[in-house]
Amino acid sequence: MRSEKGEEFLISRGAPFYQLQKRLGLLADDAHRSGRRALVFVAITAGVPIILGLIHGGFSHVFGMLTGPGFVARCILFIAICFLMERSLEARFRAFLARFSESGLLPDSARPKAAEALNQALGMRNSWAAEVICLMLALGLSLYAQSHFLTGAGRDWLLTAAETGNKLTPAGWWVTVVSSSVFWFLLFRWLWRVFVWGFLLSRIAKLDLRLVVTHPDGMGGLAFIGRYPNSFVPFVLGISCVFAADVYRLLGDRIIDVPLYSGLMAAWILFVLVLFSLSLAVFIEPLSKLRDETLRRSDPLDTEIQRNKERTIFGRNFMAPDDDETDAEALTDPASFRKAADTLTTMPISRRALLPLGVAALAPLLLAGATQLPIRDLLKAAKVLLVI
Repeated sequence: MRSEKGEEFLISRGAPFYQLQKRLGLLADDAHRSGRRALVFVAITAGVPIILGLIHGGFSHVFGMLTGPGFVARCILFIAICFLMERSLEARFRAFLARFSESGLLPDSARPKAAEALNQALGMRNSWAAEVICLMLALGLSLYAQSHFLTGAGRDWLLTAAETGNKLTPAGWWVTVVSSSVFWFLLFRWLWRVFVWGFLLSRIAKLDLRLVVTHPDGMGGLAFIGRYPNSFVPFVLGISCVFAADVYRLLGDRIIDVPLYSGLMAAWILFVLVLFSLSLAVFIEPLSKLRDETLRRSDPLDTEIQRNKERTIFGRNFMAPDDDETDAEALTDPASFRKAADTLTTMPISRRALLPLGVAALAPLLLAGATQLPIRDLLKAAKVLLVI
């Protein structure tokens, strides 16, 4: 599936940030160089403050940084994941889009509209405005976090006490201004691209797809697209580690208790599952239409077949005898279609497909909770959440 200009939908490319990396020689159209770029940006977000901490406070400040879950999760783990997952995501999404054609779901007559939809999605992906908004939000949140740290009790490497109040250390300045901005920018940038992917699926769902109710996958032939959320398991794991680091701090400070912690876990996994499942809801309408149309067309056939059987056994129809009898042998029994319609899943996703995403969302929170709470209780809570 390609756009009107023959371009593929490669989710990690396009827009100013991609072009900037390309101009700096960090990547090329035919070479992701994900590992190199991950090292560069981790050096910016974590390496620079480590050097500043070493100069300003010595090894004790560096030790404080590297043993702080928040610093490691935000400035190292999440940043690295955002770059390292690009190649895998592009390969998976290319395969998902190709399946619409290869599986026979997309007729030739719908290809021009599919190309138009892809062209619109590429325009959204390449939007300068979208990335400028992401950058502005990132800077705003970073400045807010900086003012918040100055009024609180920070870590030794982050703040120093002065007569006029707390002051950020050089490492603290870098983390709260630069590292935090990079973190938020990458987070918003990827969330925007999740939205763009959802938009593309919504346009595809409106095409005249060749869905069939008796398809063995039980979803009209769309079960393959229901596996797309698992492509974002690394991304969810990275965000969950950042969230878990904050939960770990709150648990250690006794700011949250066990019930609130359980509520946070439930709210987080629900948010993650809804975020990555919502784009699949666009297929509910065509699949429901397929189910309803199959049942509607099956009803008259079932009626004629059963009335013929009634006449054969009893010699007549008990209710409203027909003047013209239909030949039973000329009718095809739609039982298999009716059964398939009754069991058709109109949301092309399964609990099994979402399980890896749920595990990625919960695992870091469980590790954070295990430092303060009984492991047995945590595992029970996690099992309940994953089953639900």
